[in-house]
Amino acid sequence: MYMLKNNYNFKYLWSGRLISNAGDSIYLVVLSWYMLAQTGSIFWVGIFNAAYFSPNIFSFLLGDIIDRTNKKRLLILLECGQLVAVLGIITNIFIGFNPLIICCFVFFASLFGMNTYTVQDTLIPRIVQKKELEKAQSYMNVGYNIVDNIFNAIVGLLIKNFSIIFLLSISVFSFTLSIFSFNKMKYEEVKEKKESKEENGYKYRDGFVEILKNKTLLTITINLTIVNFFFGGFNVFIVKIAGDMNSPIMLGLLNSSIAIGTLIGATLFTHKVLSKFILGQKLVLCSFFFGIMMVLTSFFVNSNTILLVLLIGAIFLGVTQILTHPIIQSIVPSNKLGKVFSAQYSISVGIMPIGALFFGKLAEFMSSGTFFICIGVAYVFIAVTYLMRRDIFHFSLSA
Repeated sequence: MYMLKNNYNFKYLWSGRLISNAGDSIYLVVLSWYMLAQTGSIFWVGIFNAAYFSPNIFSFLLGDIIDRTNKKRLLILLECGQLVAVLGIITNIFIGFNPLIICCFVFFASLFGMNTYTVQDTLIPRIVQKKELEKAQSYMNVGYNIVDNIFNAIVGLLIKNFSIIFLLSISVFSFTLSIFSFNKMKYEEVKEKKESKEENGYKYRDGFVEILKNKTLLTITINLTIVNFFFGGFNVFIVKIAGDMNSPIMLGLLNSSIAIGTLIGATLFTHKVLSKFILGQKLVLCSFFFGIMMVLTSFFVNSNTILLVLLIGAIFLGVTQILTHPIIQSIVPSNKLGKVFSAQYSISVGIMPIGALFFGKLAEFMSSGTFFICIGVAYVFIAVTYLMRRDIFHFSLSA
């Protein structure tokens, strides 16, 4: 807890992100189940997830703005945007449920929410030392998963006992609290030098150019794109499994198992069990074993045992989630991080709505077991590509 006690800027960034993530978790899980319950169609769940993830396609447009604008003010503005969007969702449900309008508001909320991660990832190297980047990312991941663990575990029970408007109102309250937390940050914002008009004209493609000319960045971006294509479908099939069991409580438990596993992976497993391995080696090993665990999951999709298998697999996932960002933050100049992260999110996370729609339609006749085999094979392939690149496999923050 050293960083949280001694680095006040990081403490308020972490706590604000944790509180905001509570709002994200509630409205995403609650609306996923509500959409399935109201429409009776798993394809609408795919459309809902597509609306949630598609704003990432436009992230590259904000890269230059993020690099040049006060990060604290941006975080507050983005939280306000999410708050207003969720209020719109509540209003629509109160007046009369319309799935298309709900998806439009979800798109609007995500347009603000997804960019908070870009701002956060750009801000972290400015308020922590290089040697602490992996630990900082671990703390952020822990923050996400503590919230996911708590809220996903109880959200199924809450759906059965409270109205959706009440639950969404909790999201509004959490976004309000996160605004107060971000507002407490006090740090010296680095002012980047102004570019010439000629340079300024190319700013929207700068992030893509940086990725294309750096083979390490390109490899990570391609692999994250593959990963997120499948994770666009992962959320759909988790809802499908719960729907087949006719249990919103199971939906909460499935998400909670994943959250607990990633929490263990991002803390105890990476810093204790894998402490003797350097960052690149951890990335290869955990990508491989997560893939193996996903293949094993395919045998338990109709059993409660899936909760345990997913939890174990998510331990490896939790490690991989905190490793790629420190690599990028280390090899990219601070004045280009906003452009690079935004461009990368446009590509890698922007693929998720396509995955959600693709697997949302495929889920009507594709078994959940087959899907988990596919995502498992994809992760094994990714592990091999990282292994083949010496600059990634031998990467260390202490180097």
